[in-house]
Amino acid sequence: MAFSATERKNDPFKLYDEAIRLLNKGEFEKARAILADFEIHCPDRIDMVARANTFLKICESRSSKPSEDTLEASQNPYLRGLVEHNLGHYRAAAAGFKEAMLEAPSGDHIHLAMAATEACQGNHAEALKHLGRAIELNRNNRYTALNDPDFEQLHRNEEFQKLVHPRSGRK
Repeated sequence: MAFSATERKNDPFKLYDEAIRLLNKGEFEKARAILADFEIHCPDRIDMVARANTFLKICESRSSKPSEDTLEASQNPYLRGLVEHNLGHYRAAAAGFKEAMLEAPSGDHIHLAMAATEACQGNHAEALKHLGRAIELNRNNRYTALNDPDFEQLHRNEEFQKLVHPRSGRK
């Protein structure tokens, strides 16, 4: 079910749900259009904006490929991992991300997602290892990590602070 533009603007959850629905259907351009404006419509929902930005990266990378190359979430290990993570199935999410890393070892978004999954499982050393790699590949991931609630339990961790604030080492 598609939501009207007014409904989407008034309810960030409907906006997010519609974008994810379109993403899962392989309608990356339509999902991208919604996700690109998410921060404008929901500036106070930092957690959702961070996730929307992750999904936006997926849309941008997939929409530039031919439509016959479009995969459903169940066939794409990274997307499968995201779905499992969002459902709280962290072991299944980690398995999807590990598979995705075999296909794209330099995918910063994959390392970032794996870091979030490891953090949610309490595996802080693994979370920091993957977060470090994600930031090494794309320094903008430090801002995502600062605003993603999956990393909240690491905010007081000295190594986390060094990763997200490399010059200051701020705590």
